[in-house]
Amino acid sequence: MRIHKLLLPVLVIALLLGTIAFARATGYWQTTGRRAVSVQQGISSTDIKGWMTLRDLSQGTEIPVEELLVLLGIPADVAETTPLKDLEHVISVGQVRAIIADYTGD
Repeated sequence: MRIHKLLLPVLVIALLLGTIAFARATGYWQTTGRRAVSVQQGISSTDIKGWMTLRDLSQGTEIPVEELLVLLGIPADVAETTPLKDLEHVISVGQVRAIIADYTGD
């Protein structure tokens, strides 16, 4: 009996793609940390992510946005819908985590 030489690579690729399709269909496929952190339940300094906005950070830490701006040294004219990753020229996400940890005693 002869097996075509392309059968094994095709089966491996089909198995790989099938696994990914199954994981996506069942909700186990996750490529971002957005679902892992819920700002409504409160966050610690280690939960702070670059995709979070100033409003998210304020809600999660229960620190008013105005106080956050002063605490982090961010200009007052920055919108509260600005993600932290877009503020890297002012302050890094790592620095935000450290400042919030010091402020909250985390």
